[in-house]
Amino acid sequence: METVLSGIRSTGRLHLGNYFGALRNFVKMQHTDRCFFFIADYHSLTTHPDPKALHGNVKNVLAEYLAAGLDPEVATIYIQSDVPQVAELSLLLSMHAYIGELERTASFKDKIRKQPENVNAGLLCYPVLMAADILLHRATRVPVGKDQEQHLELTRRFARRFNQIYGTEFFPESQPYNFGEASVKIPGLDGTGKMGKSEGNGIFLSDPDEVIRKKVMKAVTDSGPTAPDSPMPEVIANLFTIMKAVSTPDTVEHFTGLWNRCEIRYGDLKKQLAEDIIKTVAPIRTTAYFGKFGVTYPGAQRLFDAADLYDRRGKFPDRRGYFYKTIDGDTVHLTRYTGYEAQRFLREVDPSKPFCLSLGFSAPHAHDPAPEQYFWEPWADSLYRDLTVAPPLLADDRYFEELPEAVRRGYNRVRWTWRYDTPQKYQHSVKGYYRMISEVDREVGAIRQVLRERGLDRNTIIVFMGDNGYFLGERQLAGKWLMYDRSLRVPMLIYDPRGRDPREVEDMVLNIDVPATILDAAGVAVPEAYQGVSLLGYTRGEAPAADREAFLCEHLWELDEIPSSEGIRTERWKYMRYRFIPGREELYDLAADPEEAVNLASDPAYGRTLEELRRECDRQIERYVSLRRH
Repeated sequence: METVLSGIRSTGRLHLGNYFGALRNFVKMQHTDRCFFFIADYHSLTTHPDPKALHGNVKNVLAEYLAAGLDPEVATIYIQSDVPQVAELSLLLSMHAYIGELERTASFKDKIRKQPENVNAGLLCYPVLMAADILLHRATRVPVGKDQEQHLELTRRFARRFNQIYGTEFFPESQPYNFGEASVKIPGLDGTGKMGKSEGNGIFLSDPDEVIRKKVMKAVTDSGPTAPDSPMPEVIANLFTIMKAVSTPDTVEHFTGLWNRCEIRYGDLKKQLAEDIIKTVAPIRTTAYFGKFGVTYPGAQRLFDAADLYDRRGKFPDRRGYFYKTIDGDTVHLTRYTGYEAQRFLREVDPSKPFCLSLGFSAPHAHDPAPEQYFWEPWADSLYRDLTVAPPLLADDRYFEELPEAVRRGYNRVRWTWRYDTPQKYQHSVKGYYRMISEVDREVGAIRQVLRERGLDRNTIIVFMGDNGYFLGERQLAGKWLMYDRSLRVPMLIYDPRGRDPREVEDMVLNIDVPATILDAAGVAVPEAYQGVSLLGYTRGEAPAADREAFLCEHLWELDEIPSSEGIRTERWKYMRYRFIPGREELYDLAADPEEAVNLASDPAYGRTLEELRRECDRQIERYVSLRRH
């Protein structure tokens, strides 16, 4: 297995040249080699970027790395400046790099020609810094474009020189690597050299379709061929080079034939080229996920075209659990960051094509490592300030004492002592919980405003739901995990602009219905293996989409601090039991006792109901176990 290293400068959004010259092959290489892909923010400093812009550009490059298909579970992705050894090795290598050989590099000559006012030492020593990046990892293969091949030759020269001077064979001589393909240099649309971020001649991966069309239609051309089979001038050859990268061979052959016969119409060529470019970049920009993913899943990043998966859990022992993400250099609350990423995606998405955006707000989770537990944005300080929150239901000692010992000493009780065991803690925590919910509401409102601004509000289905219920001191507990409705029930809203007047539905629907609903909205057949059903019928006033008489609920996490449990819920009844607490069963009549205050399991009058629900629970468990076996 080869060690592969490459990076892209964080000087702006990535363009077609970056994709065909680098990213496309990066995605392939990560599955066959030991790969290191970095964001070259040191290299970006040669152009003296604004610090805030540089910071944002680093994030943009990272997002587009992931959108293009780079998987941090497979390849190592890092920011150049996060590795101090890069600067150290660059200094050491510079002692054996000579001014003459650096001045003779084609890229340096080109830069000083284009930017004579910015001939800095960093620009001159660019190949030395590049060599440090490569040699630090002892990379044997380096994907490079044509313009970087000379720099790679210098890297080999520096490696040989170092090894000779110090009598070692420490550094390998890195070779160009393009996954069996020739190096690709995508030219700009202005007819002058390669496509670049700052030259104003590029097509960016995030450009909306109409922007791509306008850019291509403005590409430089000439008056056309005057003789059959005549050589193409550079400006026309450039367009054909791009076409060879994005179009089918028969398309290229068709327009080449028109050129050779002097029948070419540049307008037709450009229209075809624009549509093929749009088709090429479209998969990079259609699905996105930002926020807490919720489960550990290898390769989760590559499930989406654009993704930033993060969770505050365990990262910091203090408020930084919620304040560690930045926007333009400013540290912001995770809720604000998630909203920002969502809005950015929506502003860049092609409004003429379908998209799927998923968000996982970490709020209103408490931050357990910190004594304060709840952290909200400063603007929310005034919310609920003058409100005295009513005490929790079922707060009396007897409701706690009725619980099994494993629950009374378990994590639900421990969290209660963190948040609710004094009136002061209770007011702080519940108000903090409400404030963080209000923050999510504000971000959702801002996201909907972007949809309106882009004309997407009448053509976008929104599903809003919680991922779990929550104890706010009921039974002197906190957290979730148990089979009570306080833990099981979550809010769910579905907005379909095609639907009828708003209405509230009392049917039992489940989170497993959401995937089926999304597929239905996209016009995709729901696989037979899916247990959920589409809920879109509700938005059209149709008959119940989810006609459930009962469903199995389980929490199978086998921890001493959280006793595992299982049960059956119907519209009227709740049956639950703890898997490793013999003889402990609970039965509640939800119609008469929605707070589940009176356990009827030992009441002979409800013996038949208890037995029926017990059998139904066993039956459903066996059914799912059987499905898993097969």
